Amino acid sequence: MNIQGRLADFSLAELLRLLGEGQQTGLLQLDDIQLGFIKGQIVGASLRVWDWHQSLVVQGWLRPETLERLRYLYCRQAIQQPFGQWLVTQGVLNDQQSRWLFTQQVVRPICRLFALPDASFSFQPQKHLPRLVLTGLQAEPLAVVLAGLRALRDWRHLLDKLPDPTSGLISASGRPRYHLNRQEWQLWEYSNGQMSLAEIAQKWGVPVLTVQKLAFRLLTVGIVAELPHAHLTPLAAPVSTPNEGFFQQLLTFLQRNLS
Repeated sequence: MNIQGRLADFSLAELLRLLGEGQQTGLLQLDDIQLGFIKGQIVGASLRVWDWHQSLVVQGWLRPETLERLRYLYCRQAIQQPFGQWLVTQGVLNDQQSRWLFTQQVVRPICRLFALPDASFSFQPQKHLPRLVLTGLQAEPLAVVLAGLRALRDWRHLLDKLPDPTSGLISASGRPRYHLNRQEWQLWEYSNGQMSLAEIAQKWGVPVLTVQKLAFRLLTVGIVAELPHAHLTPLAAPVSTPNEGFFQQLLTFLQRNLS
């Protein structure tokens, strides 16, 4: 499917979620970045101002002339593997270096995009990034979304998308399959439809906006669903039960007055 729009109308988190859940294959053009998708997975990025090949030299892993020779051999032999994966199979890179490169190429730039209040985007289906720019790794879009929202500092362009403070949360699935931080786990444990976000914030002693941001992260990746205030089921107030002393006093009173 062809998609065009602006982030002011359709947030980056919503866009990546749509492409991931729709298992789309193609190229997403956004600002100065092209993101490659294969069956809903992010497989690489092409940046106008940087490519991960440069890091091979900057990190001291390859000399410039060695990198050029490897690229020449890769292209001449028309190798079908992604270039980064081929470097690993040749023993030029190890798995840890490959993961670091993928983070620099894909995860960090996407995190930066979350700070954009607006930008145009377009998605072209069945288009592919050149294998020369791919590391051979891939990432689930929603996992990248979670990382991007955690790193976001300026939320002004997303304030109108935050859940209502009077709403509660309810778990949308079983145990979350994404790695959550401590605060996210704590909020997920309250996703039982019994407390509003404002009540949770009061219980934690934090601003309600903090809880709204946490909730937005969990909502965006589909871990929880928003429950309007009218559908909340507050915990019943504890019923006090008479203790043993009360019953003893009552028994003594009845014995005295009925004898």
